[in-house]
Amino acid sequence: MRFSLRLISLAIACSTTLFWACGAAMASESWVKSQASPGITRLNDAVSYKIEPPNEWVSNTNPIKRVDAHLQYQSDATVISQLCLANSYRCVTLSGSSFTTDVFNGEPGNSEFLLVHTVTRWNGSLPTLFIKSSISVWSGH
Repeated sequence: MRFSLRLISLAIACSTTLFWACGAAMASESWVKSQASPGITRLNDAVSYKIEPPNEWVSNTNPIKRVDAHLQYQSDATVISQLCLANSYRCVTLSGSSFTTDVFNGEPGNSEFLLVHTVTRWNGSLPTLFIKSSISVWSGH
């Protein structure tokens, strides 16, 4: 009987912990913004543009947990892209067409970002280059 009570207590404790973990996972929120860059026409000339959260997120100050970035363009050009926290020098260089980072963890969920693109080689492609970007910002407690 004593063993059964301990097992039941352990089961209740585990289910309570699992419920709390599931509740914390459900508390995660995200916003997504997709847009195209300005046209890039010159080599080694950084082009930047602001990525702002949707209006309904302006008051969200929950801390960032993760940021995903997806880039897409139709060109053989070599491009270096950076994602930066607006009004800050904190940046991360994006590698590949999809990228996930925790560099911005703890910043407010309503933070603005800058995307910076620099064409370093055209590789036979012709200017003007437009880069489609999609940024997902995950935040929560």
